[in-house]
Amino acid sequence: MSFWAGVRRASAIGFRVLTAVFMVAVVIGAAYWIWSSWQDRKLEAQTSAAKTWQMPPLPMNPPVAVTLKTRCASSLLSFQLELEPPLEETRAATAGIKDVPGRPVDISGPLGRAEDARAALVEKLVAMQFTVALLDSDGFKLLDFPVPRSTVMRTVDAKGKSTSLSASGDAGIFCDRSTYLRATAANLRWTAK
Repeated sequence: MSFWAGVRRASAIGFRVLTAVFMVAVVIGAAYWIWSSWQDRKLEAQTSAAKTWQMPPLPMNPPVAVTLKTRCASSLLSFQLELEPPLEETRAATAGIKDVPGRPVDISGPLGRAEDARAALVEKLVAMQFTVALLDSDGFKLLDFPVPRSTVMRTVDAKGKSTSLSASGDAGIFCDRSTYLRATAANLRWTAK
C-alpha cells in the first residue's frame, strides 16, 4: 500500500465523518427550528387573547369603576381602559344637596343632579394623566405605560352629558410575551394636571 493510497483512504473516511456530522447538525437544527416555531406560536396564541384585569375602583367620591383589557400581540402591547362613575352612587352622593338661594333650581330633581355630578367627575378625570402597570405575583412591576391623552375619549348620553371615559390603542412599547404571561395583576396610577 502506497503512501497516496493511504491518504486517499483517510480522506474518504474523513469526508464520510464530516458528512455525517454535517447531517446530524442539519437534523438537530431543523428539529430545534420546528420546536421553537411551535413554542412561539403557542406563546402568541396565549398572549394575543384579550385579558381583563380585576381593578379596584378609583378612590373618588363616588368611587369610579375601572375596566382594563390588555393583550400582547406581535410583541406589542394593546389596551382598552374605561373609567365610569356609577350613576346610582353619584345619585346617593348628591342626594343631600339642597337648593341654595340665588342658584337656579334644578327642576330635574335628584337624577339631574346626579347626572350633572357624574359629568363633572368625568371632566375632572379628563384632566388627569393615567399610567398602567402590570405586576407579577409578588407585586413587582413588570412593565408600565402611560395612557396617551390623545386616546382618551368621553362617552356622552342622549342629553350630551359625559357618562364615562375610555381610551384604547397600542401603548407603543415592546411586550415580551413571557414577561406578559407572568403578569398577574394590574395597577392604575394617576396624576392631576
